[in-house]
Amino acid sequence: AQVIYEDDFEGSGNINWNPLFYLNTDQQWEENLEVVSNPFGEGNVGLVKDADTSYTGAALVGGDDFSFQYLAIEADVYCYTDTGSTSRYTGIALMADTSDDNGEINTRYVKLVADFDENMGVGKRLRLYNSELSMQTFSYSFDVKFYSSQIPGGIPEVDGWHKMRLEVRVVNADSVAYWVYFDGNMVGDGPVYDYTHQVGDAVHTPFFPGTFGLFSFQQGASLPGYFDNVKIEQLSTTGIGKNKPVASSFKLNPNYPNPFNPTTTISFTLPEAQRVNLSIYNTIGQKVKQLISRDLPMGDHEIVWNGTNEFGREVPSGIYYYRLSSRNYQEIRKMILMK
Repeated sequence: AQVIYEDDFEGSGNINWNPLFYLNTDQQWEENLEVVSNPFGEGNVGLVKDADTSYTGAALVGGDDFSFQYLAIEADVYCYTDTGSTSRYTGIALMADTSDDNGEINTRYVKLVADFDENMGVGKRLRLYNSELSMQTFSYSFDVKFYSSQIPGGIPEVDGWHKMRLEVRVVNADSVAYWVYFDGNMVGDGPVYDYTHQVGDAVHTPFFPGTFGLFSFQQGASLPGYFDNVKIEQLSTTGIGKNKPVASSFKLNPNYPNPFNPTTTISFTLPEAQRVNLSIYNTIGQKVKQLISRDLPMGDHEIVWNGTNEFGREVPSGIYYYRLSSRNYQEIRKMILMK
C-alpha cells in the first residue's frame, strides 16, 4: 500500500476537506470540517457535525477527488456508547460520483460506522452500508452488520477513541470487496462483497470510490464527530482486483442447471492439493452458506447446493453468487434460484 493523503490536524495534513451535503435547495453548502482542540486530551482533532440539523443530524465531509479504485481509509474515531434515547454514530466513508451530468450534487458513498447504541432494539454493532435508501422499504441496497461476536475484543463499553479502517478493491465489472478493521483487527470472517443486482425497477451497480470522507449522525440533534490521524492509502491492484487464476488448470465452472430449483451442482478443478473455501452469498454480500472449508486433493471436484442457508432453511428466489478461494486464487460466479 502507498500512503497518498494524511492529516493529523496539527498543521501537517495535505488534505483539502469539503462538505458533501447541501444545506438547502438553494445549494448552499453544509458545515465543513473544523480543526478544534482535542476535548479528550492534547493537540487538535477534526470536528464534523450538522450544526443546524438540516439533515436531521447527518454531516459528511470529503477529501480531494482522485481516480484510484483500490483505496483504504483509516482514522482514529471517537465512538459513543451511552446514547440515551436517540440514535447516534460516527464513522468513515468511501465515496464516488459526487455530481451528475448536470452538475447537481449526487454523492454516493459507503460508510463504516460505530453504531453502539441500544435504543433502536437492534443491538450494538459496526455497520457497513451505502447511501441508496428506498423510501418504500426504508432499507439500503447494501447493508451489512457486524455484532460483538464478529469483532475481536467485542463492543466497547465506554465512549472513547478507536481506530477504524475500511479497504475496497475491485473484483470485476460487477462487484467490489470491502475489508473492515476495528482497533487493528479484521472484523468478520473476511471480505464483504457488493454485487450488481436489481431491487424493484432500480439496478444497483457497485461503484468504484474516487474520494473518501468522515461521517457523523445523531437523530434529531447535532452530534460532534471527532476524528484524528486520517490516512488514505492506494492499495495494490494484484490479487483479488485482477481476479485471475494462478494456473490454467485452476478453474471454477458455471453451475448447472442455472436457473435451478431446488438444487444445483458447482464444480471446480484444483491444480494441486490445497485448502479451499466455497461459499454462497446473497446480493448484498452476506454469506448465506459455507459449502466447503477444508483441504482437498488435486483434480476435479463438485458439490450440490440444495438452496438452504446455514440453518437448513430454504432461501428465497433470486440471484446468488458462489465464490471459490484459496491462498492465492479466487473467482466468483452468478446463479439464479427460481421457484
